[in-house]
Amino acid sequence: MHTAQPHRLRLVRDAKGTHRVQFYIGQRRYRYAHGKAIGCPLRPNTYPEPTRTDVATELLIAFKAALDRGWRPDQDERPVTLLELLTSYSPVPDHSEKYRRAMTITRDHFKAYLKQKGKLSLGLHQLTSSEVQDYLSCFLTPSTFNHERKRLSAILKPAYTAAGLPNPITLIPKRREKATLHKPIRDVAAVLEDIKDFNTNLHLCCLLTYGCLLRPHQEIRQLTWGDFDEQLTRISLYGSRNKSGRNRIVPIPQYVAITSKQYDFRCNAGHKKNCPRKELNCRCSLTNSPPRHEKCAPSHRTSFLARKHICPN
Repeated sequence: MHTAQPHRLRLVRDAKGTHRVQFYIGQRRYRYAHGKAIGCPLRPNTYPEPTRTDVATELLIAFKAALDRGWRPDQDERPVTLLELLTSYSPVPDHSEKYRRAMTITRDHFKAYLKQKGKLSLGLHQLTSSEVQDYLSCFLTPSTFNHERKRLSAILKPAYTAAGLPNPITLIPKRREKATLHKPIRDVAAVLEDIKDFNTNLHLCCLLTYGCLLRPHQEIRQLTWGDFDEQLTRISLYGSRNKSGRNRIVPIPQYVAITSKQYDFRCNAGHKKNCPRKELNCRCSLTNSPPRHEKCAPSHRTSFLARKHICPN
């Protein structure tokens, strides 16, 4: 069901000389080369020029009259319900796993909200911006509100565009986020020494963050021996291992390499720095604690800064 009004009605002609009536409803474009959709027998492209142009003009007038009477494309189709939209939605596989998981969570939360309100059976044209605003109001901080709004808009937009309807989320303004002032640390060395006394793994993580400009949550936490070269002078990461999606080759500063060599690191397979499996792209981690299970440890693949050794058996 279309509630938006048709606009930009005109006659177009392609390079082959084919005439079509073109118009838009919402953001969706419609093109017709004959009048069968409105019960009109005109077929301008079966005529030679210049008669073809005259018949195409008559077809344009016929479509304008039909639209003025209230005719709309696909008006006999049953409108899509919100339940059908949310049930059929699945994230695009090209996106990262983290993004797909977030989109799925947003879909499930919005579906649960509509079910609680008894509005899952509503059609797309019946969902109002005030109802979406009521759902988004449970996200208190501007950051979470804007992220949820963006994800929900991405879920609803394809269906609303296909139906020629305006997306109700476009009427909901973003919340303004207040900037946070991050002051630089004056004595970085003193802070690093305090961290070293607290936890050596955390100290190495901070060194790599400060010296190699790696992101701590994913890039550093998931580092393995296979990401380092033999001399500990370079770290190589695949595009799937970092936020930008591009391969990263990061040099290791000398002071970071020297400090890291002071630790008696052992991987979870019990190997020390000169891990014999490194030549086979060893995926052992760089923890400084020996494995808890000597028999099964060689098959483990835990992360660079793993705090615990979990036996899969």
